[in-house]
Amino acid sequence: MYEALETFNTDRIGHGVRMMENPNTVALARESGLAFEVVVTSNYQTGVVKSILEHPFMEMLNGGLNLAIGTDNPSILRVPLTDEYHLIFGKTWKWSTNSSKNASWRQDTPVFCRKPITMN
Repeated sequence: MYEALETFNTDRIGHGVRMMENPNTVALARESGLAFEVVVTSNYQTGVVKSILEHPFMEMLNGGLNLAIGTDNPSILRVPLTDEYHLIFGKTWKWSTNSSKNASWRQDTPVFCRKPITMN
């Protein structure tokens, strides 16, 4: 993933869980302001992580990465975004209201485009 980030100047990555295995990639992602669409339940359902608690969400957040919480195909996986928030902020890591507000505020960054979109 490091080479892809360096070569293609990527702004946003879906999931990004395996990136946490390489400290150099984490540092590059943090320095470049790369945004991650984090989908905790989907990563568990598809076997990327063995349990919800093994998901590196907190490690990513505490590592200063830009995260946007999402879901993968809620109509098939049956996980609406509200359930994902409840899982992350209430059920699994039991955050305080202030912690969840700070994390939600940080996720606004990756939602918007960095570069202007032009129509030809």
